[in-house]
Amino acid sequence: MHQKAIFNYFLNGFFLANRSLDIFLISLLLYLPTFLSSYIQNSFFAKVLQLSHFILLFISIGFTLSLPVFLIQKQQNKALDYGQVVKATLKNTKRLILPGILLFILFTIVLMASFVLAAISLHPSKDQVTSFFQSIGKGWHPIFLIPIVLIAFLEFTSFFFSLEGNGLLSSVKKSIVVAFNNLKYISIIILISLISTITSFIPIETFLGPLVKMILSGYIALVLTASSLLYYQTVIYKS
Repeated sequence: MHQKAIFNYFLNGFFLANRSLDIFLISLLLYLPTFLSSYIQNSFFAKVLQLSHFILLFISIGFTLSLPVFLIQKQQNKALDYGQVVKATLKNTKRLILPGILLFILFTIVLMASFVLAAISLHPSKDQVTSFFQSIGKGWHPIFLIPIVLIAFLEFTSFFFSLEGNGLLSSVKKSIVVAFNNLKYISIIILISLISTITSFIPIETFLGPLVKMILSGYIALVLTASSLLYYQTVIYKS
């Protein structure tokens, strides 16, 4: 596929995202308790926010997996039915809980096994391990490229999950296969995500700095999902 044609998906995705700012606002509201909990501590309200964080985590994932449904409504110039937004989000949240927990456990096992294998093969000293984690905590580190690539290969999961009605595990598998077959497109997703991640480490010395970063990263994520929806409709669904 011509490179210019691929960039058109991102350009049109940008326009679609700008027509879907109410969807973006809902996603921000779901993450707001997490933002507030970092500023409000040692109070009853802080404990309520911490409890809501775990509940909203699953709901926000369910909302994210439902985004293609909402974006299609915007694409068809239909007004967003907020009742349907709640219904679709809760339905998909219920569908993902058990397989989501299973994926989390598998990911944790793989991550721990990777650290063990790395420790066995590299034999790092205690100082090297400490230095490694300190460098990660201070800002950008090349190891961050690993989750960026992994997440990019899951780009089409929400389409298979919410539009085609596949289970979460099946949707993840299909997304990885499709991503390998569309590496030119995925490489741009990785590049944009990489730039977004690096710029998120730029310090913003204001009280609202973390909120600004959250808004920017959320907006970029919406643009990428909108772009991928157009790519899915044109290339993947028709193939």
